[in-house]
Amino acid sequence: MPADDATDAAPPPSKEELIARLEALKGRTEELLERSRAHARPSPVAIALRVSLLFGPPILVAIGVYLATRSVLFAILALVGALIAAIAIALKLSPTPAHLQPGTRSWEAQMTLPALRAVINSRLAERRGVTDPTTRGRLDREIAFLSAQRDELERVAASNDSSPGAGYVGFKPYDGA
Repeated sequence: MPADDATDAAPPPSKEELIARLEALKGRTEELLERSRAHARPSPVAIALRVSLLFGPPILVAIGVYLATRSVLFAILALVGALIAAIAIALKLSPTPAHLQPGTRSWEAQMTLPALRAVINSRLAERRGVTDPTTRGRLDREIAFLSAQRDELERVAASNDSSPGAGYVGFKPYDGA
């Protein structure tokens, strides 16, 4: 009986079949991402409402000051002051992205990436002139080690991770092992 079960089993999919499935999955993923981005954008009506809420009250304040004082200068000053206050309130109420908040993983990644990229480029330049296989191997291992950290930091920066960071900006140096 076990021999019959083995012959009835479907053969595993071929490499081409697996690649086709992956391509289909990739296309579906991109379609879903695009659809989610489209829903994340506010509608024109919502944008108009936000703009009117931001600029409407300052204009009303300026009109009220003008009617009370019959002075265009005071009305303009009231408008400018009210606009500044409205913008300050709007900025305070809007969420700050994680990459702009010191201490988050995303912020630390954004601060570390330029230095890490500079070190990787330096090692790549150093590697070009090396003919000794031992030194070249050590540089290859160091570049691979640093590139893995760079890739991880780029993922963290792209994810806008707001969880607490490590408490420092920097990367792990290659210890030669």
